[in-house]
Amino acid sequence: METASSSNENNRNTLDAIKVVENDPVNEEYKSLLNKNDEQVPTPTPNPSRHLSRRELIVYIACFLVALIFWNIPPKVDKGITKTSMHLFAVFLLIVLLLLFTKARISIVIAFSLAFLSLSENFKCRTLNNLMVDCSMCGKPIEGKDESTIYQCNGSKGAFAIALSGFADPINWLVFFAYQIGYCIENTGFGKRVSYIILKHFGTSLQGIGYAIFIIELVLAPFIPSNVARGGCIVLPIIASIIENISQNYHVSSKVSDFLYLCGNHANLIISSIYLTGSASNPVLVSKVNSVYGLEYDLTFMKWLIGSIVPGIVVICITPKVIGKYLKQENMSLEHTQHYSERMLRQMKDMTKDEKSLCFVFIICLILWITAGITGIDATLVTFIGVLSLLTLNVMTWDNILTNKKAWDTFFWLGGMIVMANQLSEVGISALIGDYIATFIEKIQIYPAQVFLLFTFYFITMIFFSSVTGHVIAFAGPFMNAAEKLNIPKGLTVAFLAYYTLLCASLTHYSCGSTVMYYSKSHIKTKRFMTVGFIIGFITIGVYSTIGSFWWRIIGWY
Repeated sequence: METASSSNENNRNTLDAIKVVENDPVNEEYKSLLNKNDEQVPTPTPNPSRHLSRRELIVYIACFLVALIFWNIPPKVDKGITKTSMHLFAVFLLIVLLLLFTKARISIVIAFSLAFLSLSENFKCRTLNNLMVDCSMCGKPIEGKDESTIYQCNGSKGAFAIALSGFADPINWLVFFAYQIGYCIENTGFGKRVSYIILKHFGTSLQGIGYAIFIIELVLAPFIPSNVARGGCIVLPIIASIIENISQNYHVSSKVSDFLYLCGNHANLIISSIYLTGSASNPVLVSKVNSVYGLEYDLTFMKWLIGSIVPGIVVICITPKVIGKYLKQENMSLEHTQHYSERMLRQMKDMTKDEKSLCFVFIICLILWITAGITGIDATLVTFIGVLSLLTLNVMTWDNILTNKKAWDTFFWLGGMIVMANQLSEVGISALIGDYIATFIEKIQIYPAQVFLLFTFYFITMIFFSSVTGHVIAFAGPFMNAAEKLNIPKGLTVAFLAYYTLLCASLTHYSCGSTVMYYSKSHIKTKRFMTVGFIIGFITIGVYSTIGSFWWRIIGWY
């Protein structure tokens, strides 16, 4: 009896509370603890509409003042920077500040930003003769030509068309379709079945499940070249089911779910950087390298893997521990969840008709994702076909799609962020930042510092993009040229750009489709999500700048 009492006390210290499953003899001994803890749980009350506190009002004013300062900075016309460029950058900066330091809802912030930029005509419009021009210049005379020759476009109409263009972006639709497939995985019970299997084998501890998520990504990544399809359609729904199943035995705090969602998000990005086929953006980087440096620095599947394996494994080993440390979430023992999962697997009957239909559609999608390089079928189209197949097989209904609020909410704000990121490149802000970085680093005469700073800046500039591929297209070329001016070995440059391509997406919640889905599904606060991202990001930079550089030297890359 004394031993049992000691065991109960340890569990009580480790867990927030214990949840009892009806008719479950394994948990019978914990009923008294449950009743005691339940007495202390306050009854939730409705959240009334509230007014801004003085502190919140000050933060809002400060954010708008910072944006106002940048709005009024004189443009550098000689560098291709116009008033539109500065105005757009100011609004983008305001969005980031509001999301970081206030409780403003991202969709509302994006909606007002798009409306304001459209009304003030601060986008780039396309004229009838296919020229890109500031929307505010529409209908005005073309400089250096006859006054009767004007820019043939409608500023207000053109600006609003640009504001809506992000909603047609394939990445936005890929995320939306992935949400629908994820819904089916959860609704049919297939995700729960898979989660029982994972918990049975890895469910001894919370850290063990965290590492199991990395293993799942490691197994799938070589075959699925879309990190959004892999993370959003397969791994994320499984993580959601794992969290639900842990809650069948333990009444856990939100830190536990935050831990697993954050592990899933960073596992997706880290593993995507390890394989050439881990993401669609990796081959884009290779193509960019070949066009600038030639085929001598081409990266094959095996060469890419050999270069990434050592620093990648180090980061994999560190990441779950760092996330747990930041969240102050101790490594829980989940022995009862493991027993519960074993018992539930024995009790589960054969797969239902819906589960079998889902598996059939899944297999078709996997084949199409894997053979995308041969068939040329886009990952978004594959996912769309998957959703239509699930509708045809009655695994889901059209009403399920209409009522999936999280999918529609994400679709709206992600479309807006895509517009903002694309327009920042169009108006020359991205190129200007690249020029400033190269000029600044050229003044530093210490070689190792130049290497570290150049590629750290490449990493950090991801905060201006909501597309990894867009970041590669905009910055890979300028940074390769800057590295050449600084006499940085080409092999070293290629290595940093290749592996940072996906790793830098850890910084924000809007950087790529998979991070968007983890952020939306998890309900993790923006500040926490981005803080963890920056911590993991700078640890990654440290590992790749030291262990990675040393490893690339050993294998003869430079």
